[in-house]
Amino acid sequence: MKNIFTFFLSISVSLGIFAQPSIGGLPIGLKDVSLQSVESFKIPLVDNEALLEQDRMAALLGDKTLRFGLDFPVSIPVNVASNWQDLPNGRKLWSLQIKSQTAKSINLTFNRFIVPNGTRMFVYNPDGSHVLGAFTERNMNRLHNFATLPVRGNTAILEISVPAESTPEVDIVLNQIVHVYRDFYKDLKDFGESGNCNNNVVCPEGDPWANQIRSSVMLLSGNFRFCSGAAINNSANDGTPYILTADHCDPSTTDIFMFNYQSPVCTPNQDGNTADVQQGCTIRARNGGSDFCLVELAAEINPNFNAYLSGWSRQDAPPASAVGIHHPSGDVKKITFNDDATEIGQFGGADCWHILDWEDGTTEGGSSGSPLYNEDKQIIGQLFGGTANCGNNIDDFYGRLFTSWDGNSASTRLRDWLDPTGSDVASVDGIEASVPQFAVDAGIQSITSPAASYCNATSIEPSVKIRNNGSSPLTSCTISFGLAGTTLQTYDWTGNLATFESATVTLPSVNVSAGTNQQFQVQVSNPNNGAQDGLASNNNAQVTFSVNQGDAYTLNLITDDYPDETGFTLVNTTTNTNIVAAPIGSVSGPQTLNFCLPNGCYRFVIRDSYGDGICCGSGQGSFTLTGPTQNTIGSGGQFTTSDTVLFCVGTTGIFELWNTADACNIYPNPANGSIQVRLNQGIVNEQPAFKISDVSGRIVQQGQFNQLDTRIRLENLPGGMYTLRVDGTSGMFTRKFVLN
Repeated sequence: MKNIFTFFLSISVSLGIFAQPSIGGLPIGLKDVSLQSVESFKIPLVDNEALLEQDRMAALLGDKTLRFGLDFPVSIPVNVASNWQDLPNGRKLWSLQIKSQTAKSINLTFNRFIVPNGTRMFVYNPDGSHVLGAFTERNMNRLHNFATLPVRGNTAILEISVPAESTPEVDIVLNQIVHVYRDFYKDLKDFGESGNCNNNVVCPEGDPWANQIRSSVMLLSGNFRFCSGAAINNSANDGTPYILTADHCDPSTTDIFMFNYQSPVCTPNQDGNTADVQQGCTIRARNGGSDFCLVELAAEINPNFNAYLSGWSRQDAPPASAVGIHHPSGDVKKITFNDDATEIGQFGGADCWHILDWEDGTTEGGSSGSPLYNEDKQIIGQLFGGTANCGNNIDDFYGRLFTSWDGNSASTRLRDWLDPTGSDVASVDGIEASVPQFAVDAGIQSITSPAASYCNATSIEPSVKIRNNGSSPLTSCTISFGLAGTTLQTYDWTGNLATFESATVTLPSVNVSAGTNQQFQVQVSNPNNGAQDGLASNNNAQVTFSVNQGDAYTLNLITDDYPDETGFTLVNTTTNTNIVAAPIGSVSGPQTLNFCLPNGCYRFVIRDSYGDGICCGSGQGSFTLTGPTQNTIGSGGQFTTSDTVLFCVGTTGIFELWNTADACNIYPNPANGSIQVRLNQGIVNEQPAFKISDVSGRIVQQGQFNQLDTRIRLENLPGGMYTLRVDGTSGMFTRKFVLN
């Protein structure tokens, strides 16, 4: 799949009144066109028809998604002193003209957006027919990022003005420009584009699902595609604003989320409210193995949105009936019914619920990421893809929450986020979003320490995140904590948390000993010095951890652009047991894994299902395995289907073979034109393979040793530092050398 674009959602909504919070006004560049821009940035020529043809091909394969734009990563800092212009009124102006010749419109994202009071930022086209802004300090969020909607035309002007004395405080970085190759505003202003077999959610059949309807949202995902999703509750019932959508929607931290886009009447279809939007999120977990992605909004859901956090179930048994709520073709919100039993199936390599056919309504491109509910009105999965439409209501596939629950780390599973209290519940009901249920309600939001495992630890330093879920300020509470089966310690916390604010509290250390499946417990009580706590179910949390004996090893993995093609295992070859197993499709993004390894020999294998490694064709991926003294045991990234690192812990015979002083000698070092490599006889007997790589990790030469002394010619290589890696059947090592 690496030579095929990822395909995304289409949408048909009226964005003429789509309102990002702004204060309005007129850009300075429209008052004086000579001030429109001091610099120009041009996007390379884009073939729109080629992109549209790729989208059509994807649709034929049953993909529920469709792009509207092509993104170009950039890094343009605004706070560059030479670009500021002095204005007669004492303010300073910074502007940039962005051009993309074949674009229908252009939109921008910023991975830094920190501005002083008095800032006014606009994005507009040169003739002033489309102006976005002014955006001000009130548009800052806790993630310090921002994104705009597209500006019509092939040229956009970014304009920022601030009080002259405030220019050092401006910290804005433009990190993505989106070339919109569909007529965004023409296509999106025509709501009602979905098939006529769909049901508006305000129709009578939607009445029993009124709460779940308030949970469903539409995403401007990655700022060049649209998806559906749903706000989802957690076991602490603390109102954390999580949104569940699909992994293939590939959300970004600058996404825009729209609530309540639905027709106000059942028939005829009418356009809906598009003003209930929020921007910015943190990606908490994702996994291609069940095609899920969970994000947390950058701010609490606006109480004026009257939103709902849906419940969920991690059931394995198929539901007797199922319901989907979504935005087909990006239309106003629809509801779809399956009255028959759901099956379990596979789609795109993911574990899915299989809807054989819909009895009432359907899904379309634009529905991806939308929730599937069981008969108890609990989310059990999210839409991946399928071939259903109004003319053919068969074969839709939803990633299963049952599969999403577990994974190799918190970033690849749901249980850490949807069950932060560690209660191990199988299901949770929904609650109102952003509406405190009680005046006083202190809760444990999460346990941030202890970690899952430790190596040779004798004590741990616990930390927990407490949260005020009540309408009154939380000023004090008592935190009890310790290991299960022991007398709990107490800690008196004081502070001042407003509604839905949280604080991380570091607690006194706790002594521990070696052992697995140890349970750390924490509970909060006595809020505000004796007030009645309104909800007891979020007062307790627990987490399981282990203390192992051995040597500490660390795996640092940076994936390429296709992490779902990567998998890895670490096996104790002495006992033939897995230390960790990450199958293809379960890896997501950069990660660091720590191991505590007892004496023995180990085999680490990293695999790529496409056969082109993790570097350097589709991203700069790499892996590094380090030992207890931070020494590199193995590293790489440039391979075909797999790469293997063999090593031993402790003084075994095999370990000594590969770790003695005479294992390998390189001379001369520094070298000129060639190196001589001498191996000991035991290693030569294994006829090991070798690779030579430069400082960037690129393999410049490889081969095999079959004699004690080998000359390797390197005349064509530039001077610099190089690494020789030798791999045999029972071990490996690396040696560095310098080439003059």
